[in-house]
Amino acid sequence: MMAAPSEIIAPLDFAVDFARRGFWVFPCRPAGKVPIFKGWQARATRDEATLRRWWRDHPNANVGIFTGRFGENGALVVVDVDVKSEKKGIETLRGLRHEGFEFPPTLEHQTASGGFHLIYANPVALQGGTDKLGNGVDIKSHGGLIVAPGSRFDGKPYTADLEGPQHPAQAPAWLIERLGEARESEPRAAEVLEGIDSNRAEDRARAFLETAPPAIEGQGGDQATFKTAARLKDLGVAKDVALDLMLDWNETCQPPWEWTALQQKIENAYSYGKEPQGAAAPEAVFTVVEDEQTPKHDRPRRLKAFDPAAFLDSEPPPVSWLCEPFFPKVDFGMIAGRPGHGKSFLSLQLCVAVATGLPFLGQPVATVGGAVYLSMEDGEGTIHRRIKAIRSAYGFTWTEDHDRMFRANFRCLGRGESSGALGLNDLAWEIREAMSSAEGAPAVLILDTLNAVNDEDEQSNTAARALVAEAFGLRRSLGCSVWVVHHIRKAGVGRSALAVRDRLDPELVRGASAYVGSIRALVQLAWIYPGEATKAGLSDLDALNRYGVVGLTKANDAPRSPWKFLEHGEPGGVWAVHPRGEEIMASIKGGSATANLNQAEKILLEVHKGVSREILVEKFWPGDGKGPRHLTDTLRDLRHRYKWLVPKEMNLTPKGQAKVLELTKGIQAVDADEIFEDHG
Repeated sequence: MMAAPSEIIAPLDFAVDFARRGFWVFPCRPAGKVPIFKGWQARATRDEATLRRWWRDHPNANVGIFTGRFGENGALVVVDVDVKSEKKGIETLRGLRHEGFEFPPTLEHQTASGGFHLIYANPVALQGGTDKLGNGVDIKSHGGLIVAPGSRFDGKPYTADLEGPQHPAQAPAWLIERLGEARESEPRAAEVLEGIDSNRAEDRARAFLETAPPAIEGQGGDQATFKTAARLKDLGVAKDVALDLMLDWNETCQPPWEWTALQQKIENAYSYGKEPQGAAAPEAVFTVVEDEQTPKHDRPRRLKAFDPAAFLDSEPPPVSWLCEPFFPKVDFGMIAGRPGHGKSFLSLQLCVAVATGLPFLGQPVATVGGAVYLSMEDGEGTIHRRIKAIRSAYGFTWTEDHDRMFRANFRCLGRGESSGALGLNDLAWEIREAMSSAEGAPAVLILDTLNAVNDEDEQSNTAARALVAEAFGLRRSLGCSVWVVHHIRKAGVGRSALAVRDRLDPELVRGASAYVGSIRALVQLAWIYPGEATKAGLSDLDALNRYGVVGLTKANDAPRSPWKFLEHGEPGGVWAVHPRGEEIMASIKGGSATANLNQAEKILLEVHKGVSREILVEKFWPGDGKGPRHLTDTLRDLRHRYKWLVPKEMNLTPKGQAKVLELTKGIQAVDADEIFEDHG
């Protein structure tokens, strides 16, 4: 047998060649057997322009062939000879031939595992199935697929026999008679409850499948698969969607079901399951009648009971990181900072590091895999320049292997010509498609920015909760950490500016409180003022855009990170840790207790001394026409946020008096005027 060198020919060339020979083709995940698209049977095509577009978007995709169609009106019948593990396909095939069942010469493909496909044609599709002709000899025809040359699996290529026939021969009569013509099953119609949200149903199903136990042969695998499919039905998933959703779960089964077998299991679950479709969908319009005669254990459960004893007898799972100590691998996180100060560049650097395994801000990444960056504000040209700058900044540490990993794992999406005002739900399927085409396991998705994927009022908590729910749904369906880029409120300039530590405060995040309340981690990027740069011995030239401080300021399950002093390195504005970072941070923060007082604490001490509102305005906002408004906002914070002042008065509460005592003890003998120095 001579094998085609599929490892040196682009998958697209194979896909086009197969289409020209009558095969219906579609892309599978790189190095995998799972179709990239939902409804792949209907989308399989022989149109070259479509194939070129698909493989332009997914250049490393494996080549899939739909066996349910061939040519204009025919179908394929593929004899799949398997030699993996306990499979004895070659022995079974030899036995069949010994019994007089001939397999005429036909197009033959070698699989990555050492088996092979004998590919026949027939006017109609036949019944397929696992071990259909005996141990290790499966049939792929009705509703099935094969992975073809041009593909790789476990690092090995699929190849074609170039010495034998190059087109499928007619399936032998004995095989047609033995298998029988495939017929569309006509199961009883299952009841479908009204009011089911299909998107929410799919998100629920993906979350369930993440933890669903696999089916294991010899350990009730048939029943486990039936129950899994029945649960998807209960969650409200349509039958024709269930197969697509169960493909990844099927890969965990031992052994995985063949397509036709899995499809039949789903058909049975939807036909004979007890509950109507959507019985566990909370939005479905139906009434649950409590029947005292129905045993409680038969009622659907909505909650999961944790085992408290297990918490005492075992160690909790460790914190997972994208890059420690800045980015924990949380379900939903936020990167916040002032507009135009480099949040997008920082986010893009993180994606590149995760995709390639290269360091991020001098720290090794803990997770390497698929990284999708959704840029809804910056165009292709801007992203192009930034990627080139990031690549250049790595210098010689970026090798050919990193180049390959970048191409395989990094995906970038931008606003199309017809995007308009779109919410996250409108974009979800394209994001999932991009992530599924990455070679590595999904690791991180960054949405830049929050406002660009939120078509509702930023101040609305109702809209915020809806967007957060969509983000969590994406996380469940993708299995990766989802981060959104967002802006902070204005925080003053000159003498009215907040101190550095107050610029890294979750309270500054703009918009509805539900955003900060829902995120599991917050990374903030603060700016540095010219005065602070000068104080630290740096050039104050364009300091607002050149220097910054990054820190993890909120984390539900991880420690807050130490702050890092950054600068825009060369070339092209790539963020890098400043070599004198720790020294500069100490200088900017100041070494005395007074240098660490924030503006709210300074004003509290002045109010304690009985200073009037007019003097406070002049002292803290000299020459600023908005000074009275700034003071009003600060006093409101002292009353309602800190509880240091009595409402509507300039008198201190007991909590405020305790705070003054704490501050004055810390200051001790320091000159009181130092408290009000301008620290930037």
